[in-house]
Amino acid sequence: MENYLLPILEEGGPIGAAVVVAVLVVGFVLRQKGWLSSDRTKIVPSSQLSELSSQVTDLDKRLGRLEQDVEGLPTREEIHELQLMQERQSGEIQVLRTTTEATKAGVLRVEDFLINLSRGQPK
Repeated sequence: MENYLLPILEEGGPIGAAVVVAVLVVGFVLRQKGWLSSDRTKIVPSSQLSELSSQVTDLDKRLGRLEQDVEGLPTREEIHELQLMQERQSGEIQVLRTTTEATKAGVLRVEDFLINLSRGQPK
């Protein structure tokens, strides 16, 4: 870094000196804050780091449970197939209803015939 700042200081005059001082002050502040340090423990305290680690672990567990839940859900194709089956069953139920009504009418006619026959009345 000195190789870059010395030419600016020597050739820049007062403006160069101001630039060099500003760069040094910014570097000093960043180093004190820990942003330029290779030691990352100064950036985040270990208590916060362990808390963040536990939060990430909890989120990972929640995500795993969510993924398991989503795996059990039916796919779009399966839901579509269920809808088609429901429509087919609805049609079959309608056919059964029609057949049942016709059977009911026939049974009622036979009952009436037999009741009238037992009373001695023809039809």
